Amino acid sequence: MFLILSKPSKKQVYDKKNILNDKTLDTSINSDRYDQILERRLENLLSNVNGVGKINVMITLANSKEIVIAQDTNVHEIYKNEDIREIKQESKKILLENKTPIILKEIEPIIQGVVIVTEGADNINVKSELIKSIQALLNLEAHKIKILKKN
Repeated sequence: MFLILSKPSKKQVYDKKNILNDKTLDTSINSDRYDQILERRLENLLSNVNGVGKINVMITLANSKEIVIAQDTNVHEIYKNEDIREIKQESKKILLENKTPIILKEIEPIIQGVVIVTEGADNINVKSELIKSIQALLNLEAHKIKILKKN
């Protein structure tokens, strides 16, 4: 048994082997909750900054959460002649005794941008502190953060 970390190229040759492989599942149901939780946490934190006042935060995500599960993969290579070969691959999820798949890792969504609407947006110092805070907390570039004045 060996582990493949990338797709095989045409030059790679496989004997009949049993391969443990990663497969990725999309779980977009949890993404809505993920950004809402972050928005509320940021609102609670940033509302405590002097001069901010009432604040609303909106986060956009570039993708949804992904869960990588373990799979047992059998690869069969059939040579039809010297130049032609066929590779068949059969995958099966590896399940625990309670029939749940083995989760190798969970990848949180990537934050694409943040918009903050606040009463204190007309103060350049408040605006600067909000941008620096979002950059530090979310590792987001300044051009992906917008601060707007609340009515």
